[in-house]
Amino acid sequence: SHEVNWHKGIELILVDKGNGCIYCGSNEYEVNPGDIIIINSGVMHRIDCKDGMEFYYLIILDKFFYENGIEFIQYQFCEFVHDPEIEDKFRNAIRYIDFKKNKDPMIIPLIRKSILEIMIDICTRHVTDKTDITLQQHASDAYIKKAISYIHDHYTEDISLDEIASFVNISKYHLTREFKKNTGDTIFS
Repeated sequence: SHEVNWHKGIELILVDKGNGCIYCGSNEYEVNPGDIIIINSGVMHRIDCKDGMEFYYLIILDKFFYENGIEFIQYQFCEFVHDPEIEDKFRNAIRYIDFKKNKDPMIIPLIRKSILEIMIDICTRHVTDKTDITLQQHASDAYIKKAISYIHDHYTEDISLDEIASFVNISKYHLTREFKKNTGDTIFS
């Protein structure tokens, strides 16, 4: 199982073999080969590999979108996608990335082209209404991110649940409940 993380930009995960669970915020997705998970910018997520699950991932930074004229901030992408056409394009991008070692001067433009084609398909076929994201979920995410950052910054110290809750500025009971709901773990596990 991988740690909970989040970042700016879009992360695409393509399940190659086996199966497992991918958690995006409080949503849980059982995934199998060919499934694609799109992790929107800033969304907490983690991967629980089961049965020999192997996957590829691409993290596409904001800069890539802006350089290519895509105002990605206006999009909220569907998190779970099963789209054979995008899967093929994803696998082509991975092949180009693997070929990057051979120093062909066209590899970088081919990688960029492949990723751009993937994102155009996603932007035209796999967008959800932004109103689906509630303010309450954003607040919960912010608390959990702040708590995780505090734990990372103070991991060498003997910290208590009360200290973390005080730093986050919510009750320790609410923090414990939201942390478990969003990460699948307890604070000190």
